[in-house]
Amino acid sequence: MSIWCIEHAWRHEDEFDPTMKPILEWLQQSFDGFECLYRPTAGYDDLLAELGEWASRGHVDYPILHLANFGDETDLERFAELSIGLPRADKLRKSKSECAIHFGPTHDLEEMAQVHESRHLRMLRGEPSVHDRSTTLVEGLFEEILATTGAASVSGYRFGYRDGVGLLEGTVSDLGLFFRVAQDCRGPNRQLSSEVMRSAGQDVRNAHFRMKTPGKKMIGGHSVPRKPARRPSR
Repeated sequence: MSIWCIEHAWRHEDEFDPTMKPILEWLQQSFDGFECLYRPTAGYDDLLAELGEWASRGHVDYPILHLANFGDETDLERFAELSIGLPRADKLRKSKSECAIHFGPTHDLEEMAQVHESRHLRMLRGEPSVHDRSTTLVEGLFEEILATTGAASVSGYRFGYRDGVGLLEGTVSDLGLFFRVAQDCRGPNRQLSSEVMRSAGQDVRNAHFRMKTPGKKMIGGHSVPRKPARRPSR
């Protein structure tokens, strides 16, 4: 199993400037047959080029797109539209190779979904939103991405992690997700699929994690079970 990671940092004023590169390198060095391609981007044009390259042909060898992005509202709005209208999405839909899109723990999906919804309402000039209010904004965003790209799954975290402890928690969840997918895809005839991604996603113990696969309810929101407190011995 292989991952294509694009890291695009916009919030240069943040005191904490995380990177997923050492985590992906550790994954690659620790598990046989696990390959990670890390591609940092400096500007919006670079980001477009990377996404287009992955969608057109890179997803065949690197079926999991790992997006490690964080930015201010102006850039986040552009990225929200870009995630739905992924460059070369037609290539993805017509491809026989399944792919999955995952937003890393530095990415705030709730914020991105709100920005996308606000833009959508502005385009409608105040008319009611077409989104079903019985679903969350994040689920609505996921459904649009799935419909546009034909991906096997889309996943990430409702709230992005900005501090060291939170980033560690999200990264541990990512490690568990990717390891489970790699385990399930071992063997010459075992390929990435919605079922593989969903099975791995159900094991993620993180309250902010969410995953959507075509035609299925969104899963996630499981916290790590806490051990019951010991009663004092008499």
